[in-house]
Amino acid sequence: GSYKLGDFGHATLLCPGKANVCVEEGDARYVAHELLNHDHRHLDRADIFALGAMAYELARGAPLSGNGCQYESIRKGKLLLLP
Repeated sequence: GSYKLGDFGHATLLCPGKANVCVEEGDARYVAHELLNHDHRHLDRADIFALGAMAYELARGAPLSGNGCQYESIRKGKLLLLP
């Protein structure tokens, strides 16, 4: 099989000529802490976080949690050791 990366956790469509966001979509498991707090100054770093979260998920062989202690730990940079 092969893997394809299709979503880095959060996508935003900005409406031309408007200050507000039109559409926001995403999967909280891969969204960086900054984006959850509406800090969009470093989107490149948010993409790196999402890529790392996906790699960690693949290495663990189990889906990441969308909430709870594990969810918070990952956003603080504290990862469980891999077997």
